[in-house]
Amino acid sequence: VVPREPAAFAAAEGPTLVLPSLDNAGYDSVVMLWSTDGFTPVANGTSGFPPASQLDTRQLTQTFPDQPSVSHLRSIGVQTVLVLPSALGTQWEGALRNTGDGLGVTREEVDGVVVFHLGQ
Repeated sequence: VVPREPAAFAAAEGPTLVLPSLDNAGYDSVVMLWSTDGFTPVANGTSGFPPASQLDTRQLTQTFPDQPSVSHLRSIGVQTVLVLPSALGTQWEGALRNTGDGLGVTREEVDGVVVFHLGQ
């Protein structure tokens, strides 16, 4: 059973990153499927091997939202970050609680999904 697309994803302004981003756990495959509903550009992805840029983004966002992760995401064009409840127990768990104060981002919750708007 494929997890249903969260309402926050349907409303997200792309390009979007969905956390957690774990290829081996199938998260990115599901996000890629969700992206076909309107073809929202996403930073998530999967293939036969993870490209270095994907690994860099996963590594840098483990401390999201902080200045290095927000700067990196802005540099690759990401405007929205969704943090799913499934981030609990992963390296992205802190993003469920952190506010991003002082980083020029806005935070909201939509049906249990934490949504960060990075702006430009």
